[in-house]
Amino acid sequence: KKIDPKGNLLVIFGSVGSSKSPLERNLVDINSIENTLKIFESKKLKNIPTLFRLHFSFKEHFNSYYYEKYFKKNKGNNKIDLGLSNLKDLQFKSRLNMFNSNSTGLLENLVLNIPTVCLFEEEHDYHGQKLKNIYSNLIKAKIIFFNKEKLIDHIFDIWNDIDHWWFN
Repeated sequence: KKIDPKGNLLVIFGSVGSSKSPLERNLVDINSIENTLKIFESKKLKNIPTLFRLHFSFKEHFNSYYYEKYFKKNKGNNKIDLGLSNLKDLQFKSRLNMFNSNSTGLLENLVLNIPTVCLFEEEHDYHGQKLKNIYSNLIKAKIIFFNKEKLIDHIFDIWNDIDHWWFN
């Protein structure tokens, strides 16, 4: 399928508080949300139409804590989907998809040939060497980012011609 060249930037947030991790999950969730939202404070991304696709857990877990704190009042010019729309429909209506965490959705998008970027908080030591080798190719292709500023610059640079970057 072809993406919509006039579509928005779809930011797909992972679930909150529900995965098993060797790390303190709430701290990981808070850092991920705050770092993702900081990206959209950038003047470079100010005019890019953005849809935040939140996992239903933002509203249904922890008495809506994450939704209330980060999205109810502070969405700015960005739109929010609370997990009610079909994700695949949103993905194909968007010009670029962005994941804010390591997700199988990233791999699914690569298989479906959907232009996608992903912000990882940091290189975690619990990734095995084989995965690090695979990720190094995705880093070189400017799909995976560990640095917010580099991701902002990349989105700004490719926004008007996603295909040029994606098919390169």
